[in-house]
Amino acid sequence: MEKIISPKVVSDPIRGIIDIRPVLPMVQTAEFQALAFKYQLGASYMTFPMATHTRQAHSYGAYALTAELTKKWIDLNLISKEEARAVNGFALFHDIGHPAFSHVTEPLCPYDNNEQGLRLIDKLKKEIEACGIDFRLFKDIFANKNPLHLAVHDKNIGTEKLDYLERDGLMTNVGKLSGVSYLVNHIYFINNELVIDPKVIDVAKEVQDFYIKMYKSVYLRKKSVIAQRMMQKMAYALIKDGSLKNSDLMGMRDFELLGKLQASKNPLVERLFSLFMNNNVFKETIVLRHKEFTEARLVAGKPINVFGVDAEIIERFIASPNFQEKNPEKLLEMESTVAEIAGIPPYDVLIAPIVRADRFKGGDIKIYSPQGPFQLKTAYPAHYKNMEEYGRSYAALRVCVPEEYRARLAEENTAKKIFDKILSLI
Repeated sequence: MEKIISPKVVSDPIRGIIDIRPVLPMVQTAEFQALAFKYQLGASYMTFPMATHTRQAHSYGAYALTAELTKKWIDLNLISKEEARAVNGFALFHDIGHPAFSHVTEPLCPYDNNEQGLRLIDKLKKEIEACGIDFRLFKDIFANKNPLHLAVHDKNIGTEKLDYLERDGLMTNVGKLSGVSYLVNHIYFINNELVIDPKVIDVAKEVQDFYIKMYKSVYLRKKSVIAQRMMQKMAYALIKDGSLKNSDLMGMRDFELLGKLQASKNPLVERLFSLFMNNNVFKETIVLRHKEFTEARLVAGKPINVFGVDAEIIERFIASPNFQEKNPEKLLEMESTVAEIAGIPPYDVLIAPIVRADRFKGGDIKIYSPQGPFQLKTAYPAHYKNMEEYGRSYAALRVCVPEEYRARLAEENTAKKIFDKILSLI
């Protein structure tokens, strides 16, 4: 009797039963297994305690969704089986370069996660080829040199985005992204670009709307942003005092970084780590945002000063090297300046820079037509205008301190001095 090769499966609450036998050699690498110890949402579990799902869980989900997509493309003769294997493998490994706490510490690292991923896959060529994958094709896709990378990495409808939106929405209980499988079954790869069937236009728009909802409710939630800046400030303190190399972050798992922080005798780290581990994050006290959205953000009874500024000022903040997470030394200088004005210790001031508004903006989506594709943005301009407005409404620079110093910074004259000083430094 012919031997039956049974599937090797993992069970996923989103994708169901996933057969990983086609990529088992890749799954069994230490680099992929490390993703099981890296939170998908960084420090957001401090706001959403159930959101402790990992980069590995997301990678399995992206792989399963991509396999569903590429099977459809093979059936339609849009790609070859060889191309499908390479794209599926890319989906599994697309997050392999993430450091401890992922995007939280990435600004401190010598490479971004995509560059680090490229460095790692060269070391894992044997395991990748053991899955029947053409390594050169795989690497071209990973490096975004082959347009097939769009299957996974398209800003609007890539499988990894669809998976993390659905997964993050479920784990944070923000909502359910409906119609993902239906959408995936109506995405095509034609002339080296992704196009969708006209019948899923509404689903594609819902995906973009859900993305904004997740930014509003989760990714840019005030407490999460502040907690992540606390983690960045602690990690940079370890780098600065020589107890951690920035390159070390690339290979660390979340608990290893937490262990380093716990063992540190650095006064700044000791202070912030104690607060962080007790879920006692700094509080926003001075906020700068677009002037048309200041009234909606005022909180009665709380010591918060909200200053409205023109759009041109917001753009200058975004462009200024003084207010970039990738320039931690500059942020430290800004925080020390604020601390001096307020008369408090410099490690008790935290500045959370503005996130670029274009992070909210969905890119255009091409819609299939026998006469040639047309663009969603052309057909629904108001939809895109609304997304841009949401982006402006959530753009904010925050000055944060522990609760005991909040009233001091919120005092009108002090807050105005700090506001004026910050404006002078952009």
